[in-house]
Amino acid sequence: MIDAPPSITVKPLFVVTALLLNPLAAFPAANVPPKKPNVIVLLADDLGYADLGCQGSTDVVSPNIDTIAANGVRFTSGYVTAPQCCPSRAGLITGRYPNRFGFETNWPVSVNAKAGLPTGERTIADHLKAAGYITGMIGKWHLGDGEGMQPYRRGFDESFWHPNGGVLFPDPKTGLLSKLRRGPDLVKVPEYSTDAFGREAVAFIDRHQNEPFFLYVAFVPPHWPMEAKPEDLAKFAHIPDLHRRAMLAMMASLDENVGRVLAKLREAKLEENTLVFFLSDNGGATGRARSQPDADFEFGNNTSKNDPCRGVKGKLLEGGIRIPFMLQWKGRIPAGKTYDHPVISLDILPTALAAAGSKPVPEDKLDGGNLLPFLTGENATAPHETLYWRFRYPSGKPALHRWAIRQGDWKLVKDGSEPLALYDLGADIGEAKNLAADQPARVAAMQVAYQRWDAQNREPLWKEDPASPPDNVRGNPHASVQVKPTEIRVECTGLHPQITFSNIPAALGPFTLEIKLKSTSKGPARIFWSTDGRPTFSDDQSVSFEPAHDGQEWLVYTVNIPAITPAPTFLRFDPGNAPGLVRIARFVLKDANEKEVKAWMGKPSAVSLNRP
Repeated sequence: MIDAPPSITVKPLFVVTALLLNPLAAFPAANVPPKKPNVIVLLADDLGYADLGCQGSTDVVSPNIDTIAANGVRFTSGYVTAPQCCPSRAGLITGRYPNRFGFETNWPVSVNAKAGLPTGERTIADHLKAAGYITGMIGKWHLGDGEGMQPYRRGFDESFWHPNGGVLFPDPKTGLLSKLRRGPDLVKVPEYSTDAFGREAVAFIDRHQNEPFFLYVAFVPPHWPMEAKPEDLAKFAHIPDLHRRAMLAMMASLDENVGRVLAKLREAKLEENTLVFFLSDNGGATGRARSQPDADFEFGNNTSKNDPCRGVKGKLLEGGIRIPFMLQWKGRIPAGKTYDHPVISLDILPTALAAAGSKPVPEDKLDGGNLLPFLTGENATAPHETLYWRFRYPSGKPALHRWAIRQGDWKLVKDGSEPLALYDLGADIGEAKNLAADQPARVAAMQVAYQRWDAQNREPLWKEDPASPPDNVRGNPHASVQVKPTEIRVECTGLHPQITFSNIPAALGPFTLEIKLKSTSKGPARIFWSTDGRPTFSDDQSVSFEPAHDGQEWLVYTVNIPAITPAPTFLRFDPGNAPGLVRIARFVLKDANEKEVKAWMGKPSAVSLNRP
């Protein structure tokens, strides 16, 4: 880069003399190449399609994020490559469908130390670093913490990052954010993580404002846990639902920190030379309606809204993969424009490269495309003829695997246990009317196109490990779970303790669930079951029983569960409705022939004490 020359005052005679001696001196700027545009990607986590003011929300307060749409283009059909955090981020950062390299889903805990983005894949930071950019990564990484997979090994000159992003408030014991790092080193930060990430983003821009930079900022909100600062919660005291109130407060903090980044661009006079993307990593993890507003919310859900789309995070219906997506480049692309043709997060890398004046090499095999000519009107066609998705989750349950293809307004989707469906998204964004039976030829042709694409993909890199206790047994915020060699100990700290059990081998039932229990909680217990690829539960898929809560002796309960189609994927045990210690020495699911289907703790006993 060439620094601007200092200001010099000369007399007219000297100016004439200089021009006579060197006529080209009259045009110094013509010889100075313009500074390449900066590129910033701002990523939200589990943000619903309807959860911004510019997307039509009446309760989410997002004035700063909304300005990106007002100053640029809002994509009404913006997609990501997967309905889950890790594979979606892998697609964004490589510009390639993650299925190309086997990055199918979030990896199980059992392979945590070695799983992540394959080291043979080039990242957007690798590309832009080669184009002369300073590169920075801030926030949730979630693409691997094993050797060679950390952001400082993946093309980022600077990184201020958390391995999986599951942190908002500092640890109450230390007063510091846990596992937060600068490059390879742990750092001591006592802030709410959204504020820390916003502060670091502003500092990065300040340090590098005189050179082209690429900055990737991956915020945590509104991903679970539902934790917001008291001052933000106070702004939404009028919202009766505790969890929606927390989500709105988390969004207020996110918007404030996006505003800090945008304000820094204006202050440094970089706004017209910076390409800014904003999007979510997948659709909202909205959760089901509850019987009362402040009832305990299911683990991982955040009350987001995907209206008018159907489906949620984890599904290949529109609600799982169509996301808020916008782009600002003031003075270079039209302001206040909506763009209706489908685009996808794969397009970010090639668009950034084009803005930088670089081209990807053919061997990179990028799946995205440069959006700029479509936004400026230079190209009036659509950026993509076809988009594809494959999501084999859970990997051990093929009946629940998902795939989809979109061509124009037509989308063919097999979403787990739902029937194969054809939708006209131009007329039916909510995917309410299945037209597959009316158009068999279109269905067949789209299936062939999908299969042709899928034949180029790899098998998933990892499978779930059913022997991994941390992945098998999880408590909600009112149930602190410890899995010990001979029992599962559950500290119930609130009125709605819940324990979720996963990795159930395929079986249809009917079942009996054998539980050996000692408890000091209170109230009835309930067993819920889910047939989805993620733990979603409802009252009509549950049974109740009355345990003793004297805490004095072990008692065995046999709970009858009806036949379930499709096969159950998760069980949830609500041991009571009050604080206390719950100890589980046996939790075994058996089929109608008394054969063990799954034993999370202990083995079946010969004699059961049945308690209604």
